[in-house]
Amino acid sequence: MALSITTELQSTYYTCDIPNIGIDTDRASLVFTLKVKGKQIFKSTYYASNGKVTVRDILSIIEAYFIQQGYSYQTVNITADDGDEPVTATFHAVYCHFHSADTRTDAQKAALLGLLTDLKQRFPEAVIHGHRDFAAKACPCFGATSEYAAL
Repeated sequence: MALSITTELQSTYYTCDIPNIGIDTDRASLVFTLKVKGKQIFKSTYYASNGKVTVRDILSIIEAYFIQQGYSYQTVNITADDGDEPVTATFHAVYCHFHSADTRTDAQKAALLGLLTDLKQRFPEAVIHGHRDFAAKACPCFGATSEYAAL
């Protein structure tokens, strides 16, 4: 198996929507590098499990760097190198200026779940989506479609 980035990346993300990066490799480990405007901002060795590596939470690294540098939009390059031929991917990131964490209280979550449960019973064929699924915005910073898929 050749080294490959298995996450299908979009061309542009809001910083709070950047996904975890899946990588397949036939080696025991690889080096993952993250660059913004050509400057390396993160580099770490990851160890494979069953030929797979998942690089988690790069969104927080990128978002923190954007805040520090005052960026609102930049090109992000990622590189995975297992000692053979490195693979790279590029995407654009837009600082979303929203909270990147789910800031709903337990009471808000319970109320929303109750409302959506009632609506889903009345309209069983309906699919639940969040505002960001239609408005090209990062809000809400939680995945409504996946969170409520079981309803």
